[in-house]
Amino acid sequence: MSPVTFEELQRREISHARARDDDDLVAAVQYLVDLGVTLDEIEEYGIQRMASARRVRERAWHGTDADAALAGVGIDSDFSQRLRLAMGLQAGSGMGLTADELDATRFFAGVRNILGEEETLSMVRVVGNSSARIARATASMLRVNFATPIDNSPAPLADAVVAYTQLIDSSLPTFLEATATLIRRHLAGFIADEGLDMRVDETRSAALQRLVIGFADLVGFTAFTEAADAEQFMDVIGQFESEVQEIVVANGGTVVKMIGDEVMFVTQHTDEAVRVARQLTSVCRDTAGLDGMRVGLSRGEVINSGGDYYGTIVNIASRIVGMSFPDAIVATQSVVDALPGTVARTSLGPHELRGIRDPIELYQIDRLRVHG
Repeated sequence: MSPVTFEELQRREISHARARDDDDLVAAVQYLVDLGVTLDEIEEYGIQRMASARRVRERAWHGTDADAALAGVGIDSDFSQRLRLAMGLQAGSGMGLTADELDATRFFAGVRNILGEEETLSMVRVVGNSSARIARATASMLRVNFATPIDNSPAPLADAVVAYTQLIDSSLPTFLEATATLIRRHLAGFIADEGLDMRVDETRSAALQRLVIGFADLVGFTAFTEAADAEQFMDVIGQFESEVQEIVVANGGTVVKMIGDEVMFVTQHTDEAVRVARQLTSVCRDTAGLDGMRVGLSRGEVINSGGDYYGTIVNIASRIVGMSFPDAIVATQSVVDALPGTVARTSLGPHELRGIRDPIELYQIDRLRVHG
């Protein structure tokens, strides 16, 4: 391997604003080349990107042509492209495949022979979307907490490049192992939960489950975001996500998803849902401009698919949360019928809901007070 020269870097127009001098630039590039990064890659993608990308994934920006590699192991082009899109990976991206990625693709192709193509792709979409979200969150966290301090330090460019790669080498393997362990723990818990009221429909098309569905959103959040700066926004969204997760899980529920200032959660039992709802109404109430949360609850049989829930019961819960007001818990007749008589409730009468054929009888559940 030939030593890197400044003349070669000049010819390729490889530079970096942080380099103190020519020697610093050469040292930084030489370090990457010694790790296996090519000058062609550095020329095309830059020093900083290649300092991290190659450590995360071998040949992250080049590699064996994906279609050719998959065809070589008997996976047809149409399915491989659908599979990559389900994984959340752009088809024909030019990134090729690593040996591990080829093995993963072959595994899912084998699962297709057992479950069928559409069922397999549905499962992979959940994994792909969740993995992409984890990757986005991790990249953002690294950028704010590690990359920026390194970039802003007075250290030479070569030292910063070494710091980048050492950070990834020391933390990434353990992070991935810990993530896999957590997934295994959740999977074991759901499989072993004898309390799951789940059945398969007669056509074997979907799993059906009787649950309480809850939707809750922050009141005043849109106006708050318009007035808040980035630091204020992140403080509130961090508090929101933390408190919501702790409240739902501590009371036996599961957070299905958070979208901005709204959360969808499920519980198996109605009393759990009410405990969650009562505590959620206090989330972020101490923040100027926000008025706590409002909650809508509905109960019945829903379709459990792809880690999400569907059906009329879900639609009703999502509609009635918008009819509520700060601190209020609005629930359907099926929720109220399953509650102890000591829980205070007030009839709100029948309501027409968008997309729901028949009027729905609604009740307001008292947030704190109980009769008797």
